[in-house]
Amino acid sequence: KQKKNSEGDIKKFLRSADEGERETGCIAVANLTCAPTAEVLKLVLERISDTSATVQVSALQAAANLSRYFSDQLLQMGILDLVQPILLSYTQYDHLKYSLLTSALNFLDVLAQENSGFCLALSRSQVVELCLSILGSEKKEVFVVACELLTTCAEDNSEFGARILASSAQLYETIKHLPSLERMVGVYLLVTASLSCSEFTNLPVLVEQFTCFLSIDPYEDFLSNVLPKVENQELFKSHYHVWEQDIKSQQVALECFTNLLSCDSEETPVGTQFLSEQLIERITKIGGGLSLEVAKKLTNLPEAFSNVLVSQTQAHNFIQNLVINTDVQFNFSFLWDQLFSTLENTLSLHDEVPELFEDLANLESEVSKCLMLLVKKGYVEEAGTYLERALSILENLEDKKYMLGTLGVMSSHMQMQQASKVIQVLMVVCSDSNTELVVEALNCFFDVFCDERFDQALKDFNVIQTMKTGFQTFQEQVSAVQDQEVRDNAEEALANLQEFIKYKEAHITY
Repeated sequence: KQKKNSEGDIKKFLRSADEGERETGCIAVANLTCAPTAEVLKLVLERISDTSATVQVSALQAAANLSRYFSDQLLQMGILDLVQPILLSYTQYDHLKYSLLTSALNFLDVLAQENSGFCLALSRSQVVELCLSILGSEKKEVFVVACELLTTCAEDNSEFGARILASSAQLYETIKHLPSLERMVGVYLLVTASLSCSEFTNLPVLVEQFTCFLSIDPYEDFLSNVLPKVENQELFKSHYHVWEQDIKSQQVALECFTNLLSCDSEETPVGTQFLSEQLIERITKIGGGLSLEVAKKLTNLPEAFSNVLVSQTQAHNFIQNLVINTDVQFNFSFLWDQLFSTLENTLSLHDEVPELFEDLANLESEVSKCLMLLVKKGYVEEAGTYLERALSILENLEDKKYMLGTLGVMSSHMQMQQASKVIQVLMVVCSDSNTELVVEALNCFFDVFCDERFDQALKDFNVIQTMKTGFQTFQEQVSAVQDQEVRDNAEEALANLQEFIKYKEAHITY
């Protein structure tokens, strides 16, 4: 009933003769966290053609939010025909109306990311010519969002990638004169286009552009040149802006290099030729972030702290591709302590900066994935010594899946006295409503406790009887899973659970 009443107010505002109320209605839709009715969608689309540019901007922002729920409907309703007139009148715009153009391009980018059919249609439309003309105009206000839209269209589209590269000389000439962030966004577009059509002639020049941003130390720069100015608002603001541009440029550079280390087959990633030990060490240092003591000083500056967390996350994405897709001979043993320290630090900061929960959780997930990949790739020399820390971290992690995958290998190195702690942690996870987590915990049980040395520990904690009691509940949980891959894995775990119970009952004397 509350949702219905709220929608009633929104529809009333969207239909209002008052410009301010129509804008308020659009803003309300832009902030919705669940799907409204199709009638609200229709009213928002009407506002895209509003007589007020201010209302149009808010309507486009609302439509971007609705793309998450109505991407197919938007495509069927001819949304491109509705937005295109705004874009094609670009040359008539003065500076004050760039926000309308930017909002229109951003909306199309969001929709293209949500709907591959729309992305294909967009790549063949007049909008592309408009975006390409923007790229040659050096208009910073719309350059970034035009690049982002073209990048979305270029991903995995070789024909479109070639089209972008055909304009690369003009684009490269333009970006050389742009500030760091706009320059890196342009480089990212060209790297994406190169990857999509496997054309790497100019790649060394592009790599040279983004590797220079990987050599800077944004953490040290912030502590030395930005944080000391915090008492002087104007001075802090100007120094912070420069720092923010540099760290965001570095984030784009990290993403560029990470993508160059991606591959879908057994082929060597094209980015491998540009790797060096010094560069890998530099990126892993970015992943390490700030010490806990220094990080706590940033809790009163959540925007700056968020940028640090995003850079750390990007660095760990790079490390993942480095481990998975290359055979680079590199000493990863030093990474173990850094990865565990990063997890421990982020977990201790949740209460300090609750508004950054998502950023912290994303970083924790990527760091956990790094640990799992190191183990799977065979870098396990240090694994056994970190078991206690892993168990402590696992209890507090939001996303436990990857750490559970790591725990199976780490526990194979455990001492007898550690078995009881491992059992207690795994039994808690086995009662979780998330089937994927239960499967990971069960697989850990099967891998580690098939060893008869630990039978007494299983007996002490009544594990086998608990498994028998919960078998039917897990069976019902598995049958309710909709995702086919998750269900296949769960059914395999269910069959293995039955065999594990049978085997242990035959070997454990009660």
